[in-house]
Amino acid sequence: MYLPKVLFLFFHLLHPNEAQQRRPTISYITQPEIVTDIGGDARMKCSIHYAQEYPVIWIKLDDVDR
Repeated sequence: MYLPKVLFLFFHLLHPNEAQQRRPTISYITQPEIVTDIGGDARMKCSIHYAQEYPVIWIKLDDVDR
């Protein structure tokens, strides 16, 4: 009688919800534009999978900042 409940609990502890296992993943980034002006802007487009529940922020890091 308790075996089905125990098996159900055991299965869900070992196999958590699939949505909890997904992390945001960058799937596509356009090639950067060539910027000829110092301090100029460049536009890039990207696609991210599984990012509905996460904020996505892009920043540029120089070699010194890394």
